Amino acid sequence: MFRQKETPIRIRRRFWTFVLLILDAAMMALSLRLGYFLRFEGKLLPFDPYVIPPVSSLFYTCLVYLFIPLLLVIFFFYRLYDWDHLLGGSGEYTRVVSATTMGLFAVVIVSFMFKAPTIARGWLLLVWFFCCGLIVGARFLFRRIIYWQRKRGIASSRLLIVGANEEGKTIAEQILKSPTAGLKIVGFADDKFSAVGGEVCSNPNGSCAARVIGRTSSLSKLIEDNRVESIVFASSAFSQQRITEMIQSLRGYALDIYLSSGLFEILLSRVMVKEVGGIPLVGIKSIALSTLDLALKTLFDFTVALVAIVLLSPLLLLIAVLIKLTSPGPVLYVQRRVSRGGETFTFYKFRTMCAGAEEMLPELQAYNEADGLIFKMKNDPRVTKVGRFLRRYSLDELPQLFNVLKGEMSLVGPRPPVPSEVERYNDWHLKRLDVTPGMTGLWQVSGRSSLSFDEMVKLDLFYIENWSLTFDIKILLMTVKAVLSGTGAY
Repeated sequence: MFRQKETPIRIRRRFWTFVLLILDAAMMALSLRLGYFLRFEGKLLPFDPYVIPPVSSLFYTCLVYLFIPLLLVIFFFYRLYDWDHLLGGSGEYTRVVSATTMGLFAVVIVSFMFKAPTIARGWLLLVWFFCCGLIVGARFLFRRIIYWQRKRGIASSRLLIVGANEEGKTIAEQILKSPTAGLKIVGFADDKFSAVGGEVCSNPNGSCAARVIGRTSSLSKLIEDNRVESIVFASSAFSQQRITEMIQSLRGYALDIYLSSGLFEILLSRVMVKEVGGIPLVGIKSIALSTLDLALKTLFDFTVALVAIVLLSPLLLLIAVLIKLTSPGPVLYVQRRVSRGGETFTFYKFRTMCAGAEEMLPELQAYNEADGLIFKMKNDPRVTKVGRFLRRYSLDELPQLFNVLKGEMSLVGPRPPVPSEVERYNDWHLKRLDVTPGMTGLWQVSGRSSLSFDEMVKLDLFYIENWSLTFDIKILLMTVKAVLSGTGAY
């Protein structure tokens, strides 16, 4: 990254970093004041044995002048003002808690070294609690404001993607799906694409999202004419020597330069850069749920499924009666599906199609609207009227709660495939079978039936490699929202 001159995005980042610093300092001051008021003036913690001497207010005022600058310095060391480590994930909030704890510990050490009066433990506890809560809350609101601006293109960096091959296209598609990432694609630079001006990828509404705007031989002109602030090189589109040459040619520009890894099936949470024998290498950490994680997930699944069955039993009975009265055939659709490790199990759904639906499938294959290994058809003639309503709100999936109770499925996980589908999997598709299948998953709340098969698998792999109980709960809440909206399902 080169910094010969300032770009608008860097000026904005510096301004917002200053705002964030002032916001943190204000929350620290408020925390110190609240802690003092509740401990000494409000007497919230009567168990604290320390008696306040006449000089206590002056002493605690001095602590304020020590604590705030010290904590801000610690925040810098914890990269809490480093733009590359902000505005994404919960790691920022975890670092706030760690830095605050370290700051209070440092204050105690400094006061001990200078033989200052003993600091009241109740005050320390309250200050720690308020600091963590107020700073995390303020940073959450700060993040929402930045996201709001980015969605409207106000605080986005103008991005040029170098390489219009499949990897470059995938990069663009992921950026288009993430408006809060703060990147606005100005176009592609490529030497092999058929023609300058050719469309590389489109928006969900079908409009052109990005075109090839020039060749790599004219990178400098493209950067200046399009006010480019960030560049991503699709590593698989060029030789290592060519990429090095292009990066060297950008020395005179203050750009954020990124090189894609080319490893789209490997999640960033598993990638680590380490030095081995003086050679920088990219390592891939193995992923495996611990015994405790598996036990926690199983207990959570069983408890929620049992409670849901009890609460939803009247609805389950009503749906069964409606299916039986409106179309001939069984209430449940039973099928063999593939579970973890390739084992099969009996899968339950409410029947949403007419009798003989499987026999009609070959005739409808020409109308398949999905790519890959799955069949999707919006106006499938086999679906009954009741079935269409059940599918719209995913009510046909409710019998799988019994699969969860039996331990054959989880509440959240990749959808269980049929054996014939697995036979046509590529090697990387098989990674879906590393975990217990689920009733809902990440792709169901990221586009539902509108996603391609490969996009579904990539989202499944993201879930597998980033599992946590919090992630499960978040997906379940997002599922409720997606189901109630009734969009994307058919």
